[in-house]
Amino acid sequence: MKQFTITYVVHPHFNIPCKYQIQAGSEIESIASAEKALKVRHPEGVSIVTSQQKMAA
Repeated sequence: MKQFTITYVVHPHFNIPCKYQIQAGSEIESIASAEKALKVRHPEGVSIVTSQQKMAA
């Protein structure tokens, strides 16, 4: 599993980016998992802007 940082915006506040940390096997998997989790947290809707893998220090 790899650590990803998801940047997203909550509808209708598109000018305020938020961050979400998630572990997943791939970038596509991280986006799919984040969409599910964020749909519960923000039922008004979200748009994912980026997904970036965190590099080991």
